[in-house]
Amino acid sequence: MKSKKNAIIVVLSLLALIFLLSSYGTISLYKSNMTHSISGSWSDVGFFPFDEQADSVNPTDKQAIPVVVVYKSKRVGDTQADNALIIDISDMKFKALWLPLFKKYHCDYNINYDDSFDTDLGQLRIQGGLQPSGELKMLGLSSFKLARNTIEDATMNFVYNAVKKELYKQ
Repeated sequence: MKSKKNAIIVVLSLLALIFLLSSYGTISLYKSNMTHSISGSWSDVGFFPFDEQADSVNPTDKQAIPVVVVYKSKRVGDTQADNALIIDISDMKFKALWLPLFKKYHCDYNINYDDSFDTDLGQLRIQGGLQPSGELKMLGLSSFKLARNTIEDATMNFVYNAVKKELYKQ
């Protein structure tokens, strides 16, 4: 009887230790599933050359514009560029469900943009919006911080790629 009680205490102690270590990121054994989607588009992307004589602008001039996505202290994209188009999503809220073995994050956000960007050849005026949304599900042993960082980084990269794609379309 006493050995059965001791075995239960040992097993529960080991489980508690595993949960504690996974909460602080020391142990990570998980399976994740992430989805992202984006809707909307920039309704107006206009390029106004400084040279009044220019009939048109090479589309690659717009495509070469550096883009940086900012979320709080994180930066993704063309971060080494001096004069980058900044997309700030720091107001984005990640809704989380945290349980010891299951973590679920959902993000849904509207990016409304109306700004001008100066290039060497002219001024790019961008108006419109994008609505990125995504979800991350993690099953297993992982830290809350790992799950949050995973969805933040993936969302920032997704927004960066969507903005670059919009510039390529125009």
